Amino acid sequence: MPRNSGSRRLLEGLSIGIGALAVITGVAAVAGWALHAPRLQNALPWLAGIKANTGFCVALLGAALCLMQDGPIARRAGKISAALAGVIGIV
Repeated sequence: MPRNSGSRRLLEGLSIGIGALAVITGVAAVAGWALHAPRLQNALPWLAGIKANTGFCVALLGAALCLMQDGPIARRAGKISAALAGVIGIV
């Protein structure tokens, strides 16, 4: 696809929005654990809560998704963020 095509811009915007939502969700879960606020740990009462390490990894992966849309330095930071989330997941 050409760099400036409309569908490419739409998909980039969509991935940035989804990444930002993941960052917000992950940060809220980590804040819930830090502040001992169960409401932040699980937004929907009938679902299981998000653990702190899971929230941290979700935030890292959301940031990676957002960063992969920018230049080469941001892409490198996105790859590092994704790799860090992968290492935390393995451990």
